[in-house]
Amino acid sequence: MAGTCITTIKYLGVGVLGLASSSILYQAYQTIPAQIRLVSVSAADPARLHHKITLSSILHSVAALLSSSLFYTAYKYSPSFEKHPYLVYSGVCGVAAMLGVWYGFPPPWQAAPTKTPTRAPSAAPAAPSGAATTASVGDAALDKSYVHVSDEESSVISTPNSTLPSSPQLTSEAEAENIDVEVELSHARQELVSRLERVDTGYMFAGGVSLVGFIIGAIGVLGDVLY
Repeated sequence: MAGTCITTIKYLGVGVLGLASSSILYQAYQTIPAQIRLVSVSAADPARLHHKITLSSILHSVAALLSSSLFYTAYKYSPSFEKHPYLVYSGVCGVAAMLGVWYGFPPPWQAAPTKTPTRAPSAAPAAPSGAATTASVGDAALDKSYVHVSDEESSVISTPNSTLPSSPQLTSEAEAENIDVEVELSHARQELVSRLERVDTGYMFAGGVSLVGFIIGAIGVLGDVLY
């Protein structure tokens, strides 16, 4: 009866570690790279990504720790002649996988800046500089000679355009602000991609180690059945 329970525990340990390894490898080679590509080309919510990765890491850690506990239990309660090394190796691989999914795990990610580029404000057209002079001219100006009127108009036209709106300056300021916003968004996106790549590296390590532990455990259990 005890031998049957120990064999069942071994099967459970191998099965749980196999499920954990397949799920971790899928996350490492499919899900996380897809998130990296999505972040690289568009905006993403860092808080939501952090929540998803945290939940995934917790689930995989529980599975890896459970498999290690099962292997330890099987090794502890097995007869001395059945305490095979593969139980220890598979259990150690489970612990290493649990640590691997937390490798490079960052603190809560700050939300990326959502400020959008602004347009240059359009200035209202200023009144002509000669309008006030024309309005203040009374009936006495009509008695002036044609030459005098021509001299006044030429002097008005030759006046520097100090009252014209400085639209080029406003436009350059808006463009500079837009460039700053784009640079800030680009830096935030690159930082998020770098963090995801670091998490992906940890998942690759955890998936590889758990797969090795699963293979060792499966071969060991198969050897127990055949021999």
